[in-house]
Amino acid sequence: MPNGSKFLLTTKSLGNVLPQVAKMFPNMKVQLQVSVSTPPQLNMQPTGLTLTPKLEVQAFVILPNSSLAPLFLLSMTASAALEVGARSNRLVGELQVDRLILKLKRSNIGPFQVELLQTVMDYVVHTVLLPRVNGKKLWRNDRLLVLGKEGGVDGLGDTSCLAQL
Repeated sequence: MPNGSKFLLTTKSLGNVLPQVAKMFPNMKVQLQVSVSTPPQLNMQPTGLTLTPKLEVQAFVILPNSSLAPLFLLSMTASAALEVGARSNRLVGELQVDRLILKLKRSNIGPFQVELLQTVMDYVVHTVLLPRVNGKKLWRNDRLLVLGKEGGVDGLGDTSCLAQL
């Protein structure tokens, strides 16, 4: 989760949907590693861009000695749309994400219903990630992604503000 987020992922919080995690690893932090499994499909339309990324999400418990214990591996597909426009010589846009589709690829904690995690992931994307991407806090603009010096991205070479996600 981003620094300053009020949502902390721990085995206790994950235990609400996956009780075996809290039993096997009581009171420990959880780390998610997200990677792109295949190149995303990008479609351009008059109203903006549609991106369909295919990701893998690996969940780990951070053990007391700081090593990682794998919990599970999920495949995740989503459809994201970026509505784009121009305002005052700036490219502006707003990111929207449809429901995520999760599938369990591997589990080190036994079988579980992925639908429970899907509900949590939908919540996190829509209440933590999207407001941060579209919000004034990240892009210094009211609910619009801005490219250009005013938005914190000088051309496409400076991605320092993207690293804050």
